Amino acid sequence: MIPIYDLPYEATAAVQDAWNPKDPAGVQLMACAEQVSVGAKVKDCQVDEPKPQKVPMKVSNFRVTLYEVATRRRLAQVRMRGEDETCGPFMIFVGADGATYSDVDDRQLVEALRRYVEE
Repeated sequence: MIPIYDLPYEATAAVQDAWNPKDPAGVQLMACAEQVSVGAKVKDCQVDEPKPQKVPMKVSNFRVTLYEVATRRRLAQVRMRGEDETCGPFMIFVGADGATYSDVDDRQLVEALRRYVEE
C-alpha cells in the first residue's frame, strides 16, 4: 500500500502503521481538510499547456476536522494556512478565478494531529 503521509521524523513501525495502516478495516480516525478562504497572491506558477502562461498562486486557509470513524464523533478541529506552495510538477488545478492555491503539507497535518494518532 502506498503511504498516505510522509512522516517528517523517524518513527517506530507501530507509529508508521498508525499513520499508514496496512488494513483499511482497522482505521480508527479520519481527517477532513476543507478550504475555507482564499487570501493574497503568494507567487506565480508557470504553465506550459494548453498555452504557456503564468498562473497566480493564492494562499488557502483550511479547517481540518478529525473524526472517530466508529462513532463519527468530532475529536478536534484546527485552522491552518496552507504552507505547500509547490507548483506542479505535472499539473496544477486552476480555480474559477484563474488562480491555483497553496495546500496543507504532510508536516502541518502530522503536527496538528500527532497527539491523536500516536496515543
